[in-house]
Amino acid sequence: MTKRIVFIRHAKSDWSDWRLSDFDRSLNERGKSDLPVMAQKWQTFGFAPDLIISSSAVRARETASYFAHFFESTIRFEDNIYHSMPYIYLEHIHTLDQNIRTVVLVGHNPGISYLANIVAPNLNVEMPTCGMLFVTSIANNWGDVTFDDMRYETFLAPKI
Repeated sequence: MTKRIVFIRHAKSDWSDWRLSDFDRSLNERGKSDLPVMAQKWQTFGFAPDLIISSSAVRARETASYFAHFFESTIRFEDNIYHSMPYIYLEHIHTLDQNIRTVVLVGHNPGISYLANIVAPNLNVEMPTCGMLFVTSIANNWGDVTFDDMRYETFLAPKI
């Protein structure tokens, strides 16, 4: 069974209220308008996520919740994805049930860009807001997935 992984940077956040902590910032209007555009682009591939694992920061929760609703997927929020490094994403992948075919991980820069450049070094990208990196893994079990097992499939962004 093909194992698909989609890494998403949260959609564009709102900086208008300087009193809010970074964790508590929500999406701005552009971020909200990018979500349906990206969901439509993704939908053309013909598969949906079985599980979405997201940072619990407000802007990531809003991003993940949109895709969970659009694709009628299950969602799980994790505090340790907030500003995490790539190995944290891998730790979450290792916990997946073998029945899951496609997982989405919603996170933040700089960690998600570091991860993108590990998995797809020729892409040489800083993940834009609402950017999506699609990869597959050749590992037989989720618990065995490594960055070396991941194969770049495609990259999507609102302005592409």
